[in-house]
Amino acid sequence: MVYFLLGGGILFAILAGLLAITTKSLDLYIRDRYFLILPTRLLFVSALLVLTALAIWQRKI
Repeated sequence: MVYFLLGGGILFAILAGLLAITTKSLDLYIRDRYFLILPTRLLFVSALLVLTALAIWQRKI
């Protein structure tokens, strides 16, 4: 249980870091292209949440 929590925490930290990097670069790219920034960030966050929920659900089965 402890290892699972530790691994999940590390994985979440890595995903959060990657998310921050990708959204920042995407924001800059999209801002250069004169598109809206908020929808892409919301899309990334919601996709991450869905993937996390699916991973947790898979673990419980």
